[in-house]
Amino acid sequence: MSGQTWAFDNEVLLALRKSADTQLPVGPTWLPDIMIILTTFGSSAVTGSVAAVFAMFLVANAAYREAAFIVLLFGGAELLGNGIKPLIGRARPDVISHLVAAGGQSFPSGHSTLSSAVYLGLALLFASRLQSTAGRRAFLGLAILITGLVGFSRIFLGVHFPTDVIGGWSIGAGWSLLLWSLWMRNEPQASSKE
Repeated sequence: MSGQTWAFDNEVLLALRKSADTQLPVGPTWLPDIMIILTTFGSSAVTGSVAAVFAMFLVANAAYREAAFIVLLFGGAELLGNGIKPLIGRARPDVISHLVAAGGQSFPSGHSTLSSAVYLGLALLFASRLQSTAGRRAFLGLAILITGLVGFSRIFLGVHFPTDVIGGWSIGAGWSLLLWSLWMRNEPQASSKE
């Protein structure tokens, strides 16, 4: 809000455009299409659908506590992201053209918030059930990769400043880790499961 990040934000956005024409993205002609596909993985529709599918699977297997965790994960991230946007009121970037339509305020990136919260939370939930260290690392690595690609796609497409994405990642990951720590603290003891 103070404008202290504008130089950094604009420099990164302009680095992703051709110097001869700042309206054209760098890279091969097919790259914007890939970024448009990647960005959908952070949308409310996709993250909400992923959360709903996993929650329904868990309910069908009588894992109600885990299903509730997933519902809270998505719902809380939606509320946090959408609740903070009007408080900050940051306009979307105008230094470069947007390669996809985007409305509303810019900070935090909703796609980054949701992808960070949902994918990290799911990875924590399912990785905690694995005995294999490699398997746990694979789950967490995949969640971080997807979240990173979603955030980068928002910057590449010109609809968010880098600091919007960093803010979204921080809020989403913070919510996921807070909810996870509360969930683990209140996990029934092994003796009560037997």
